[in-house]
Amino acid sequence: MKVFFVTWICMLVRCLGAVAGSSLDTLQINYIGQEEGVTQLNVQDIVQDEMDYVWFSTEDGLHRFNGLQMKIFADNPLDSLSIPDDHNRGLLIVDDTLWIASNSQGIFALDLRSETFIRPFEDLSNVISYKVFQLDDQHLLFSSSNTFYVYNRSTKGLTKITHAQQDSENHVTALVPVSTDQFVLATLNGGLLTLNLKTLSLVGQQRLDPSAHNALLLHQGQLYVGTEQGLYLLDVSSGVAKNVVPAHAINCIYLYENGELWLGTNEGLVTFDPSTQTVTQCITQDQSGKVYFPLEIMTIHGDGKGNVWMGTAGEGLHHYNKYQKKFSSISLEMEGYTKDTKLSTFQFLPAVREDSALWLGTTYNILQYNYLTGEFKHYKDDFPKSLIYAMQRDLNGDIWCGGFDGTGLLRYNRTVDRFEKAEVTGDIPNDKSVIDIRPLTRDKLLVSTWSSGMYTYDLARKKFEVYLVDGQSLNRARISFVDSRDNLWLGSDQGAYRIADRGTGAVHHFTAGKHKQAINNDRIFAINEDAKGNIWLGTSTGVTKLNPGNGTVQRYYRQEGFPNDFVYSVLIDARDRVWMGTNKGIAVLDPSTERFVHYSHKDGLQNDEFNGKAAYQDVYGNFYFGGVDGINVFHPEDIRINPYQPKVHLESIELFNQPLSKNAIYQDHYTFHSDENVLTFKYAANNFLNPSKVSYSYWMDGFDKQWRPVTKNQSITYTNLPPGKYTFRIKATNDNGVWGKNERWVWLTIIPPWYDQYWFKVVSVFGIVMSALAFYLYKSHTYKRNNERLERTVKERTAELQEALEVSQSRQHSIQFLMREMKHRVKNNLQIISSLLSLQALNLDNEDAKHTLQVARNRILTISYLENIMDSESEHVHVDQFTRELCDNVLRLIASDERPTFETVYDLEPAEVTGFNITFYGLLINELLTNVSKYAFDGSRTDNRLTISCKVDAECLELVIADNGKGYNPEEIKQGAIGLDLVKDMVRQLRGEMTVDSYEGTKNTIKIPLENGEA
Repeated sequence: MKVFFVTWICMLVRCLGAVAGSSLDTLQINYIGQEEGVTQLNVQDIVQDEMDYVWFSTEDGLHRFNGLQMKIFADNPLDSLSIPDDHNRGLLIVDDTLWIASNSQGIFALDLRSETFIRPFEDLSNVISYKVFQLDDQHLLFSSSNTFYVYNRSTKGLTKITHAQQDSENHVTALVPVSTDQFVLATLNGGLLTLNLKTLSLVGQQRLDPSAHNALLLHQGQLYVGTEQGLYLLDVSSGVAKNVVPAHAINCIYLYENGELWLGTNEGLVTFDPSTQTVTQCITQDQSGKVYFPLEIMTIHGDGKGNVWMGTAGEGLHHYNKYQKKFSSISLEMEGYTKDTKLSTFQFLPAVREDSALWLGTTYNILQYNYLTGEFKHYKDDFPKSLIYAMQRDLNGDIWCGGFDGTGLLRYNRTVDRFEKAEVTGDIPNDKSVIDIRPLTRDKLLVSTWSSGMYTYDLARKKFEVYLVDGQSLNRARISFVDSRDNLWLGSDQGAYRIADRGTGAVHHFTAGKHKQAINNDRIFAINEDAKGNIWLGTSTGVTKLNPGNGTVQRYYRQEGFPNDFVYSVLIDARDRVWMGTNKGIAVLDPSTERFVHYSHKDGLQNDEFNGKAAYQDVYGNFYFGGVDGINVFHPEDIRINPYQPKVHLESIELFNQPLSKNAIYQDHYTFHSDENVLTFKYAANNFLNPSKVSYSYWMDGFDKQWRPVTKNQSITYTNLPPGKYTFRIKATNDNGVWGKNERWVWLTIIPPWYDQYWFKVVSVFGIVMSALAFYLYKSHTYKRNNERLERTVKERTAELQEALEVSQSRQHSIQFLMREMKHRVKNNLQIISSLLSLQALNLDNEDAKHTLQVARNRILTISYLENIMDSESEHVHVDQFTRELCDNVLRLIASDERPTFETVYDLEPAEVTGFNITFYGLLINELLTNVSKYAFDGSRTDNRLTISCKVDAECLELVIADNGKGYNPEEIKQGAIGLDLVKDMVRQLRGEMTVDSYEGTKNTIKIPLENGEA
């Protein structure tokens, strides 16, 4: 804090003595002129309404200003609703009315709510007017040439009072109340007058000097009078006056919040401290550095929130805010360079033994700045012109530096007051471009170069040795840092390195990417540590927070309050706020709120662009930041923050890009039709301090789901809002990014079209109900009539159908009887034929013939069995059950002719099929079993086996009849035997396939396709 205090004292001392008999100060102001929309630069008067809009009058129109936009009220002869006169002087706001004194149109008023001009006085419509004053709640005073008028707002009465001094343009210039009914009036040519409000008469007169009496202020029981010959302190009771600020032509007096009197004079702003009787001449200077002196200040207005406006003669409107200049800058000065030359600073150090000195590395060697004298010493001849990028003090107190263009390592020789190349022994020369220096121990420095790697320098042996990071040479390690755990951190273009044990231990490499511990970017420009042990890395694309405790990483990129994320430097204050020098000013992050605050050259910074390594924090907690136009030295706790939050207003609503006639500032409710659906809302926050930093958010409640994203835009257009009720809400921040509590609410109603309104819906529903009822009655009558006709027809048709059904049933019974009779006769005939074949076989001696008759008989009996099965009315066949019963029946027939020579084994899966052709299926089983009986086995053995298998899946039925007999060759079967041919023919008719395998017996496999479960 000590260095910071000395800095300010020295800068103040340099400014003393500029004006004889008074001190001198510089006031940083914002200039508001023609580029901001001011039509004429002679500002006559300034007032402010309850919405915080600033109104000021000129000789060419009335102006309303919100900090960014200017609205002009100008006279238009073709528009009777425009302002009656462009040349305006005095202004006064009472309630929602702005009273205006004009040059040629007398006194008129502006209704602020409707923005319409009113001319209430016929008698004052053409007089030359100067000022408007409020005497009390009921009375106004209008000042005009050689007269003034007292207006009673209750009775609408207007009383004219003529000046005794009838000089050219004599008029009331100011007034103050000295009692309930008495007022002191200052006049241009008549001195001071006393007005009795009860009698409406002048009861006294006093002239302090022959000049114009322009300003009055009653403060702490003392009356101050400003004339063209100075400021007088007047004892009202005795009439004794003392000139406390002589030799100044005073136009106006303003009581500043610290108790000082601000005096607008013909030479500029002068301040007077009544407690110390100190007079200070102020020189005003705008953001560009332009100085306004001398300056004729005509009027001063303040709002009590840090804003003060000064109206000038010919220099527009000047705005001052006590919270604006948060920083003071020191510009570099070198012989041979003008003030317009930008001289960049890089790493710098305060002197330890000399609190008044500051060492600076610059684009042209080294500077030493002396706070006491405000002078720079340039070390330009110690070595060739170079950019000094690195500067560091070792653990012994010696200063070392280095830079580009091969400066090598330089050491400051205090004895001869010059920088010298460090002495070197060994093979490594001292000719590198040095970009960082870090003391490791009392006798060792770590030196980083631009393109030649890193080295350690032994102070005792005066020798360089190569330093490798994880076995590799590292270039462009432009920043180093030793944390509280004694880890050495290096920042390069390849990421950040953490090396334990002050550079001798394990190495951990942090890089950008998509891994868990990825940092913002590999290009590192700054490293610092907060009180909690977190490491902060400033990169070319944001800042990274590393938590060594749990290994977590948090990345911050460009956002609101962080407009540029190229972070050159990082300093951390006592509250762990992170201050970052960038290409667009200084950004401050409060990790507790995750909110950024941004400072720019408008806050007093040397420039918006800062430089790498140009940041330092001394033992007093002072911060040093350097850039392309000088340095800033400050203490973080001394920064004055604007505590006020702006009022946000809806300035206009446009329908199809045409503004509504209503004044949106005062209007809260709007109604639109459904086809009026393209609405543009224009809004503004009256924040006069750095208004470009103000951010907005809005929410159309009823349409938007939540607050819209933060924006700098001051308008939003909604299209096709559905009919309904909405609430449009706007909020804004101040210049520090703090959201205000003063939201603006506007209620909207979108009327639906006639066909979507309630009355139409009711009528429509009623009409539909009545139509439905009529239709229902009509249909009921028609239905009843048709139902009667249908009943008659049904009765007639039922009788006819009953008669036809009886005939049909009689015929069906006859047919069923005939079919049963026919089947019975067929089965009887089959039995007779079978018996005849059996008798014939008994009378034959030829075995082949006998066998043939037996086969024929078996076929006939099988057909007879199948006919019995087909008598069932069921369409479904349980194929497993049917197969087993059929096989058992055929085998019994075979057994009746000869003794069985084999054992039968079944493997049948339960299955049901529909529409199955059981006739072919049964006959082919008969034929195959007959062949097994005849050909499979030569004699009866216990291991002779016949296996019958049947399986059904979704596509086919598979029948397998296999034996373990001797097998047969189909070609060897006696010609004329029709059994095997009959089987193949039936398989073809069933669209199936058959395979015969005679290896180790005979295996007949038949596959019959099924369609939808049918064979």
